[in-house]
Amino acid sequence: MLNQELIQPLLERAAALWQTAIDVVDPGGQVVASSEPSRLHFYHPEVLGLSLTEDGVRVQGESYYLPLVINDRVAGWLVWQGGVKGEVATLLQVALEEILAAARRRDQQYFTAREEEALVADLLAREAASRVEELKVRALNSGYDLNLPRAVIVLQLEPRENRYFNINLHLGYDVTEEQLKEEILEQIKGDLYLTAQDLVAYYGREMLVIFKAFLEVENMGRLYQALEVICRHLYELIKDNRLFAVRVAYGSIVTEIAGLRQS
Repeated sequence: MLNQELIQPLLERAAALWQTAIDVVDPGGQVVASSEPSRLHFYHPEVLGLSLTEDGVRVQGESYYLPLVINDRVAGWLVWQGGVKGEVATLLQVALEEILAAARRRDQQYFTAREEEALVADLLAREAASRVEELKVRALNSGYDLNLPRAVIVLQLEPRENRYFNINLHLGYDVTEEQLKEEILEQIKGDLYLTAQDLVAYYGREMLVIFKAFLEVENMGRLYQALEVICRHLYELIKDNRLFAVRVAYGSIVTEIAGLRQS
């Protein structure tokens, strides 16, 4: 999807330099962003017949067309009237492609996080024991093997009140609660103590839940020592944030889905 809010300011700045109107159209020919907002939702039906050429630029009459390519697919076209050198237009093309690719990555990350939250909620629900096979398939589609033994680690993030932070929030000088929670989530996910098999997601407003996986359970004592070390490390990792008081706890190591709620 072409995000007008992100690319509109860039088009307006480029148009002021180029002294010409600049449109971005989707693959169906509809204008989704323009240096002249009154052109939104107009059509460029000619783009339906365009294909990528060796240098990427197409010319029809006085109009020039450059493809916006994301993940090897044409996501739209940059359209303007003549008078602009190709290499200058290419700079705008590259900038737009980078902005749109970054936005798409953020959207995918958001979707993945919401999927993981839904999976965690279902695994901790009372009905989990009756939905074992379904939950295993869902987890496997997301890359998690629920046959591995796991322990539940809970990080409780309790919002704390203090005059300094409340003033800064009111003035807009600092991050919002949700933004900081997302930053903490990414920080935890990127920690060296966690692996790709460790499911991490929020459960409710204040709980960040980790289903910590283990490859074997032959020496339970050492595994519980490891859990102690991991929890202390995670606490140290995020305890200095100014918005949340942090509590960390872990449960028993279990081998069945139904045991995760008990853990």
